[in-house]
Amino acid sequence: MPGKARRRILERVPARVLRPFKYARKGLGPFYTIHKIMAGLYDSHEHYGNQQALEVLKGMADWTDHWTAPIAEPHMQDILNTEYGGMNEVLYNLAALTGEDRYAEVGDRFTKKRFFNPLGLRRDELRDCM
Repeated sequence: MPGKARRRILERVPARVLRPFKYARKGLGPFYTIHKIMAGLYDSHEHYGNQQALEVLKGMADWTDHWTAPIAEPHMQDILNTEYGGMNEVLYNLAALTGEDRYAEVGDRFTKKRFFNPLGLRRDELRDCM
């Protein structure tokens, strides 16, 4: 599947669906759904060797990179207070699978620092993060 075709699946997502995410408003949780699709594609490749699933997954990760790149890190952290899920996990898994660090960098954008930084310092502050 050519590179441009891989991204078309998400280019058709109406902007109104993603708007609540970008502006940190309570909404539909589009990246919750996108994560579930990406995780399924990852599993299809890992467990069944489906190469097409990997190509689509990479296209979705590329689209995610393009969509989130212009969002400033403090704004992204604010967004993660509204919608938080497993996007970082699937992007980190993809980086490990492909050896492409750029996917880990995109995963970093979805890492809720209020949650993970204290854990990295061996402090349990979960009660204050929710």
